[in-house]
Amino acid sequence: MAAGSGDEAGDAGGASWRLIGPASELSEKRCRLMYSPLGHDADVCLFYVKGEFFAMDARCAHSGGPLCEGDIEEADGVLQVFCPWHDYNFDLRTGKSGTTLEEGAFDAQDVPPCEFLFCPVAQQLVFLPALAFFHLVISFYQQQVYEVKLEDGNVYVKHAGHLSLKPFPADQKT
Repeated sequence: MAAGSGDEAGDAGGASWRLIGPASELSEKRCRLMYSPLGHDADVCLFYVKGEFFAMDARCAHSGGPLCEGDIEEADGVLQVFCPWHDYNFDLRTGKSGTTLEEGAFDAQDVPPCEFLFCPVAQQLVFLPALAFFHLVISFYQQQVYEVKLEDGNVYVKHAGHLSLKPFPADQKT
């Protein structure tokens, strides 16, 4: 459990501990959507499963599905959430997906001849031929997970932006 509380100074990446609410209330639901003023893509799911809290990006890395609406299952000791759109699964602790493309699961005509992807390292769009794109996609699906801590009966999530259980006004940017 990390030290600190509330919205104290963050780390070099800009993340700070964000107070979400009392653990006694948050543990009443299996998943809660936490809204971010940084935009729809920065929203976070707070899961409560088997007496533990977990936090990860709310939109599926595969196709943007709402993970808070997904099924949660345990397989071989691994807690996973399954996206309700295409059944991609993600480990609640690591964010890694165990979903792979099986041979024959796609038709070659369904693969685009090229694709543009945003590269977080280069901070720009990159152009990939279909084969490179397809191999990247197979191994790339990973959800961003966030540290969660309990302190004085409250739940905190380490995140770059403020988080709220209620949507932020459309014009708020911080």
